[in-house]
Amino acid sequence: MQEAKKLGASIFKNSVFMVGAEAVARLLRFLLIIFIARKLGVTDFGKFSFALAFGGIFILFSDLGVSSYTVKQLARRKELSSEYFSRAIIAKVILSIFTIIIISSIFLTNKDLNTKLTVEIISLSMIFNSLAVGVKSIFQAHEKLIYEAISNILLGLMIVLFGVYVISIYPSVVLLAVVYLFSSIVEFIFCLIIYFKKFGHFKFNLSFPLFHQLIKESLPFGLQAMFATFYYLLDSNMLSFMKGDWYVGIYNAAYRLIGITTLLALAFNKAVYPVISRLFQSSISDFREVLITVFKISVFSGVVSTIFLYLLSGPLIVLIFGQGYAESANVLSILAFACGLLFINNFLGPTIRAIDGQKYSAKIVVSAFFFNLVTNMLLIPKYSFYGAAATTVLTELGVTIFYLRYITQKVHGVKKIFMQDIGKVLLALIVAIAANFYFLPDNILWRVIFILGVAFTLIFIAKLPSVSDMRKFVFKNV
Repeated sequence: MQEAKKLGASIFKNSVFMVGAEAVARLLRFLLIIFIARKLGVTDFGKFSFALAFGGIFILFSDLGVSSYTVKQLARRKELSSEYFSRAIIAKVILSIFTIIIISSIFLTNKDLNTKLTVEIISLSMIFNSLAVGVKSIFQAHEKLIYEAISNILLGLMIVLFGVYVISIYPSVVLLAVVYLFSSIVEFIFCLIIYFKKFGHFKFNLSFPLFHQLIKESLPFGLQAMFATFYYLLDSNMLSFMKGDWYVGIYNAAYRLIGITTLLALAFNKAVYPVISRLFQSSISDFREVLITVFKISVFSGVVSTIFLYLLSGPLIVLIFGQGYAESANVLSILAFACGLLFINNFLGPTIRAIDGQKYSAKIVVSAFFFNLVTNMLLIPKYSFYGAAATTVLTELGVTIFYLRYITQKVHGVKKIFMQDIGKVLLALIVAIAANFYFLPDNILWRVIFILGVAFTLIFIAKLPSVSDMRKFVFKNV
């Protein structure tokens, strides 16, 4: 019982740090995105979104799962911080060099000079961001997420302050990319200073066998992260090449709202991951308890977010991005269903890796990528951003099904509970869709009241999660 209380306190404390930091950092970036979208217009906003998506795909080669593998292993053997840090940084520097070569060798023949230059600078900034993530994996493994939280806020503040200043004086996607690069360099230096002061030192050992072993062990994590990011960013890239930057701008206005909605889940799961990795080795009963409770919280958060975005898609888009992005409302009403699935998958994916199922998880994500690729090729030419949105929903649904299948087979005693919770969610979604089509008035106040009613029903009647679940998980353990 005492151990469970300590675990609850650890998760709660780190969740507060990460949720707070992620909320601040992402909110700041989101405000910048709104400013950029309004200042640059749909087409130039589409160009910048394409640069972020294109650079985001290739930057994954600079990590290949090294950071995730470091968190998992170091969470179990914290005394080896210096060894894992040194190996991780050396590996990521070598991988980053190869990544720069790959990106530089790609010719974007159908893009203008500004777009090409923006892609190069954004990619370089992402390399420094990847190096910073390698350092922050040490913080995460030690469950000292306050340092990562400070780092995230610092990065967000620099990007927003300098970004708004630059765009206000001279609206340019290239100058905005330079701001991203400068901010990433400063963040990396800050993380290094914290590491050397608080956690360990650097042991230079350029050993090919050690490098080979690290990449071999990390690759399942890396493949999953790579292909997951591929299918997250694939739609924007394909829309740009197949339809044009205007379509990317419309699509990304809706997609950005999905990102800001799921930030709490990402931050919370980052705090949970090292704990469940350790529990799987030390106490299966505690692991199962945490698994069930966090799943309930994830499912509840997901369905409420889906209904919120689905019912208020029009007012949200116009309020945040302006009338020029009105077509994004229909895109958001489709992507809302992917949002709910993301809440679940962002928890189940790391859980599968924590129970040593990274190879299976990697297969799921690779399959999802190819499904996403083929479906986008079929739907985007005819349905443009609506086809891309539908593809995203179908992809996330497939990932959820296979994730659930694996976990319910590997962890005894959770299948019945999970299926009951999913049944409650499906019923809530059916009611929301029926209400939208048949009797819910087109009035923001009534729709907000309806959403609050659904949340109240799920907690106090359907007990997803129940008040006692949340009290036990948070307040009692703390």
